Amino acid sequence: EADLIVAVYPPACRALGQLRASGQLQTPVWGYLTDPAPNFLWVHPALDEHLTVGEHTALEVTARYAVPAEAAGPLVGPQFRTVERTSAREEVRTSLGVAREDTLALLLLGSLGIGGVHRAARSLAKAGIHPVVLCARNAKLQRRLSKLPGVTALGWRTDVDRLICASDVVVHNAGGLCLTEALVVGVPAVTFAAIPGHGKANARSLDESGTAPWARNRTELVRQVARLGRERHVPWSVGRETAVRRICAELQTRPELTVDLTEVHTA
Repeated sequence: EADLIVAVYPPACRALGQLRASGQLQTPVWGYLTDPAPNFLWVHPALDEHLTVGEHTALEVTARYAVPAEAAGPLVGPQFRTVERTSAREEVRTSLGVAREDTLALLLLGSLGIGGVHRAARSLAKAGIHPVVLCARNAKLQRRLSKLPGVTALGWRTDVDRLICASDVVVHNAGGLCLTEALVVGVPAVTFAAIPGHGKANARSLDESGTAPWARNRTELVRQVARLGRERHVPWSVGRETAVRRICAELQTRPELTVDLTEVHTA
């Protein structure tokens, strides 16, 4: 009985597209691509709309798969849009014992804390950059990193938005969502040790579009983090139009529904 289905998971996009093509599903289906680089699991010609985070992804969808796509902006938790950056930066740095003038690199590597974490943290610390690593529930990684001088290793956190605010640069492994959250907050990002498959495809897309440089070794990682830490330039502008607004605007065109867009202005 849904009025609109929005699929945000690749196999779901493909499966729902097949159901639309066969006529078994009458409800409109939109696919929302959370990754910077599309693959065939994200798209299906029978989907009613394909939405992407950025313009470069929308262009790549059309060029590669010959289906129209629209850049609808980021889909992240509202806390990443509403966090007060200045106070969060001061409070978090004080609690972590990081000086105001230090370059802080936040390593966001997913809920499992995987990738080239140890070598990245060690290389950054040796270069005089303070790495703060989110180890999630990987207690073994947290214990190992805590032994490295100049490295702060944290477990599972629910204040990632504030941690990003306290950072000068985010280092990610191109899983997709951490990067979007960082750019919405307004912190530049560097890709390092991209995970196989879609991670490397994302890293390539982000690098080619100028959204986030791909550091392919530790020397390049240190250089890019130091550069972005000085410049603090975010090469991606987050406009007011978001995926939530785009979806609500579609529902608002239907006379039988009442959608108040003022309730989702921070989504």
